[in-house]
Amino acid sequence: MIGRTIDYGDRGTVVVYPDPDALAHAAANLFQTYATAATHDRGSASIAMSGGTTPKAMCAILARPPYLHSV
Repeated sequence: MIGRTIDYGDRGTVVVYPDPDALAHAAANLFQTYATAATHDRGSASIAMSGGTTPKAMCAILARPPYLHSV
């Protein structure tokens, strides 16, 4: 699901999702995109994660197919 985008110009962009589940799925997709690109470009990816509810939900998604064997 695509969220509502707010463009703050030089300060960045914020994407607002309708609920925590949509945010967690979007974060998992973004994580997979960057991890795959890093692995392709450099042979590996190093990730540091913070704690909290949102990363926990994203990690639960990443631990299941189709992400399980791709990140």
